[in-house]
Parts: sequence; structure tokens; C-alpha cells
Amino acid sequence: MPRKLTMSELQQIVYRLKMKSKIRAIHKELGFHRTIIRSLKKTAEELGWLDPESPLPTEEILQAVISSKKAKKSHPLEIFRNDIEQWLEKKMSCTVIHRLILEKVSCSYTTLRNFIHKTFPKTFQPIMIRKHLIGEIADVDFGFVGLCYDPEQKRNRKAWVFSMRLRYSRKAFRTIVFDQKESTFFKCHILSFEYFEGIPEKICTDNLKAAVIKACWSGPAVLNKSYRQ
Repeated sequence: MPRKLTMSELQQIVYRLKMKSKIRAIHKELGFHRTIIRSLKKTAEELGWLDPESPLPTEEILQAVISSKKAKKSHPLEIFRNDIEQWLEKKMSCTVIHRLILEKVSCSYTTLRNFIHKTFPKTFQPIMIRKHLIGEIADVDFGFVGLCYDPEQKRNRKAWVFSMRLRYSRKAFRTIVFDQKESTFFKCHILSFEYFEGIPEKICTDNLKAAVIKACWSGPAVLNKSYRQ
């Protein structure tokens, strides 16, 4: 892809065109892309910059002319802006929108996607950074991962991943287990503490049966007695 030239470099091209230099010669001498030289030559001819008695355009004039040309150049999908905006409001994906656009005009998926990203940039939701102390809290959870091979029983079984993640460092310990029994749950904690070489002040669990007997929004949850101990 041709790189974007500075106003000074564009001025050099106009000067050489004014001196009757060929496009190939300018490309060879300055290393600028022929497409850029050819486009600038067309503009220079239209505005009379190549006339012997015409002064060389200043960088300010070049900037104004190029900015004006960019403003006039319209994207072929611009006429469908309102339609695309309505489809996006309906949470339609780029794939679905592309199929709808093909009913109106021939267009590649990449062209449509780039137009959407440029014309309708996503607004990022504000976030709040939560500050944590070193070694204060670790989050614990089980997550179902599907069928995995159990080397002890030599067959595929339902498997879960146990995860303990430290809130401050985001460092995590994870391991695959084949049940959610209390003994397994407690063993995973021990393995986690050995991995971290320490124990956090607090453990925050999801509503796991091995840890929580009853969840409560208005007060503390009822924890499994063995787990609390």
C-alpha cells in the first residue's frame, strides 16, 4: 500500500512535473508510488499548476486541495447508511447485514465490515477499576468442560475445571476434575495453596454445592460446615 506523503514531498512532485519530468523518472528518482504521482499530475493539470508562469503551490494550498478532494470522495455504501444503522440497532451481525446489502448492491464482506467499523465506531462503556490488596481475596469456581478422558478409569467422563484466581495479581491455578465432591473440592484448594505457596485471607466462591448450602442476597450465605471449618 502506498504510504501517505507529506505536503513537502507532494510539492517536490509538482515541481518535477512542472519541469516536464516523466512519471517513471519521478518514481525512480524519489521512490514515490506511480499512482500518487499520476493522481497529483491530474490535479495539477486541472488547477494550472504546471503552466510555466504559474507559481509553485504552497504546502497550505496543497493541504486545502487534498482535504477538499477527500471530502468529496464518497464511499459506495454511503447511500445505505440509514439502512445499515437500523440493522445495527436491531443487533444484526455483519454477516446478516452483508446478505441484506447483496440484495441492493454487489459488495464484499470485508468492504462492508470496514465501512461499518469506520462509520459506526463502537462506544466503549465506562468501567470502574476495583482495587485489591495483595493476598486479600481469591475467587473459586467450577466450570463444566464436557467429556474428558479419565486415565484412572480409562474412559471418557464428564469433567469440570476447578479455578482459583487471586484478585490482585490475576494469577490463577486450574485443574481438571471428574466430580464436585467435597473431598475433591478441598483437595483442589490444597493444591492451589501449594501452587501459590501461601493462603489468601479470604476465599470468594460462586454458589457451589460443595461450599454454599443456601445463597442469600440480604445477608451472608449459609456455608457448608466442613468448608467453613
